[in-house]
Amino acid sequence: MGHKMNLSAAETAGYQDDDTALRGEVGYKEAQQDCAVLKALRFMIKALLPLVLVFALCFSFSASALTPFEFSVEQAQLVMPDITVYFNAEDPAAWPETSVTASLGDVALETVDAGFTQDENDTLYIFIVDCSTSITVPQMNNIKQALIWFAENKKDSERLMLISFGESVNVLLNGDENLEDAVATIESLDRSESGTVLFDAVNRAVTLSENIPDTVPLRRVAVLFSDAEEFAVGSYTYDELFNKLTTQSLPIYAVGLNTGTTQSLNALGVLARSSGGDILVTPYDAIFDSVGRIADTVRASRKISFRAPTNEVSHAPENLVMQFTIDGETLTKEVRVVPGRWIPDTTPPGIETVEATSSNTLKIYFSEPVYGADNIENYLVGDGTLEYTVQQVTYIPEEYAAVLSLADVLENAQYTVTCMNVTDRSMEKNALSAPHTLTVGIPGGAAADAVIGGSVEGPVTHIDTGAAGHSWVPPLILLVAAAIIAAFAIGVHQRKKSRAAVASAPAPRPFEPSAPPSPPPAVEPRHHFAAQNVQPLRMVVTDQNGMAHQVDLKVTGSIFVGRSEICNLYFDDACLAAQHFVIEAKDGCFFVQDLGTPDGTFVNGVRVGNARKLNDRDTITAGQVTFVYHAG
Repeated sequence: MGHKMNLSAAETAGYQDDDTALRGEVGYKEAQQDCAVLKALRFMIKALLPLVLVFALCFSFSASALTPFEFSVEQAQLVMPDITVYFNAEDPAAWPETSVTASLGDVALETVDAGFTQDENDTLYIFIVDCSTSITVPQMNNIKQALIWFAENKKDSERLMLISFGESVNVLLNGDENLEDAVATIESLDRSESGTVLFDAVNRAVTLSENIPDTVPLRRVAVLFSDAEEFAVGSYTYDELFNKLTTQSLPIYAVGLNTGTTQSLNALGVLARSSGGDILVTPYDAIFDSVGRIADTVRASRKISFRAPTNEVSHAPENLVMQFTIDGETLTKEVRVVPGRWIPDTTPPGIETVEATSSNTLKIYFSEPVYGADNIENYLVGDGTLEYTVQQVTYIPEEYAAVLSLADVLENAQYTVTCMNVTDRSMEKNALSAPHTLTVGIPGGAAADAVIGGSVEGPVTHIDTGAAGHSWVPPLILLVAAAIIAAFAIGVHQRKKSRAAVASAPAPRPFEPSAPPSPPPAVEPRHHFAAQNVQPLRMVVTDQNGMAHQVDLKVTGSIFVGRSEICNLYFDDACLAAQHFVIEAKDGCFFVQDLGTPDGTFVNGVRVGNARKLNDRDTITAGQVTFVYHAG
């Protein structure tokens, strides 16, 4: 419609000019050509409009066909150097083909298996049951029935561990019992304890998971039954547990019994999601169904395997970053991990080859990353009579290679290179087995392959989709541009022909001069308003329906969140106030503050009073909605 309005205005201006131009033959003919050009343009646009609509429909269809595959990280298990990452998908039957690269901190990882494969190893389910008096009799009965069903129908590769808690935490099953003993233990569960040490129970499950021997290829998953009430004093706190779960490899799937308060269940949901799991708020008659859904989710997950260059662990938080290419789209997944377990390395490092890269330079290739290879004092080079001074050593980590620069030129002779005090980069720091000596031949002073044991060896050697996903966009642009240029060229050509014809015609009739042109309109004063400081804000929002969305905003000053449509972010959540809380951008940081609501706003489970600064991965809970803040 905008094009039509613009053309109508142009035509009106053209017809007004025609009334004046009719007083002279030249002006009249030019006006005719102006009208012809406008008619040609209008004809071309009308002719192109169906094509544009067809391309728009194609774009809509193509865009819908390229909807990215939605999946999330459930857990990352690190037993260095091996790293296994498990994923859940909204549509577990449609896992796509993918290529993936990954890094742990600043170390690139080798992709061992990028095929979203099913896990064939054993899976340990750690069931954690709230046995406090706040659990109703129907709830407890259905919990026991669901656990017995799982014990009777679990796969051979699945094991069942059982923890109960109330005033204390008790490990009732360790996963090795037979079916009869397991069922008898489950049936003995009772809601008789007055206290609730929920956080201690979850912490015990995490500790048990950590202490399983690393030689056992076992996936760990926890399933928690509770109304989320915590009455313990002096035990494990919410914040301590939250920080632990965000960096451990035990996803918590919570069956949140709906007799708990909204605030408590929301806080439990934050804990579950921070671990890579989720929460199902469940009435007593749907407990059986929730256990089945959790089992289906775990069984339908897929894994990708990576390997680090060494088995070294940092015992400190690091970022595991994965970049996936799926159907031309690049997706980045990031998870916070703490490498703390490793597979023992008993293999010492070796030297694969030594080669002369010039008349005074030697290059030594090690079999794996090493320490000590950059120290001049760890090398001796000689010919049996003289020793040659090593002036400089450069270690190239990417090649596991050290380059030795010598003070003297190596002649046509045999030389011995000795390496000392060099260890592999492992937790064991395995050393080269005694000083390592190799003989290097330098024929004619030129570079040559190294001779090792009589054999000759050589050296050991994110995407924006944009238009790349729609290759038809450039042809469409060129088609429209070519049509407009053609119409313009036709108009110019006809105007030139008209002017040539008029130049050879008799002189036009005299006519009265037209009124002098109107003076140009006065130039309006301009005002410059400097742009305010804009800060990018990224959050992953899980709405009242349990759907997760990534939200990217440009914040100038502050944004409001609540139920009212006047808010920058608003939700159909009856538990939210009309204006619930505000996020303020200030000095490169973001601060959250509750707006005096009765139910409050929580950050990592702690109620917010005054403005609180947000740190990376802080979780805001308001009503039934959670917001995970991502810095940077």
